[in-house]
Amino acid sequence: MKKKINSKNIKQVGARGSGSMGTGHTGIGARAVLALADGTVFEGEAFGLLCSDSEPAVGEVVFNTSMYGYQEILTDPSYAGQILTFTSPHIGNVGCNADDEESDRVFAAGCIVRELSSVESNFRSEQSLSEYLKTERIMGISGLDTRA
Repeated sequence: MKKKINSKNIKQVGARGSGSMGTGHTGIGARAVLALADGTVFEGEAFGLLCSDSEPAVGEVVFNTSMYGYQEILTDPSYAGQILTFTSPHIGNVGCNADDEESDRVFAAGCIVRELSSVESNFRSEQSLSEYLKTERIMGISGLDTRA
C-alpha cells in the first residue's frame, strides 16, 4: 500500500536522501515500511534481518530487471549501499547457495520484491532467500508493486 505522509514524521531517511526500511516487529511477515525522502511510504511484509525503526536499512533505491540471478545481483559489489528493487514478480523460488555468490558477502543494503517465494525448488538450494538475507544481516520487504 502506498501513502503520502509528511516527511517530518519519518524518523530517518536515507543517507543519500533516498530511502529507508524498518520495522519494530519480529518474525517473517512482520509489517515493514519503505520510506522515501519525498515522504512517500510503502507498506509491506518484512523478511531477512528485521531492522528496527531506530536503525533502518538505508540506501539509494535502485531497480534491476533481471528475470533470474537474484543472489548474484545481491552480492555484486556495484550495488554497495543500495536498496535493490527486483522487477521480476517472483523472487526466491530457486533458494540460495554458496556457489552462486559473486563475492564473499551481500553488498546491497536492502531488498524489495513483489512476492517472496515460500518454496525453494532448486536441488542446489541450501537456504531460503529470507534465511540467506538474515544470515547476511540484510532486510527485505515484500508485497510492493515493483513494476509500477
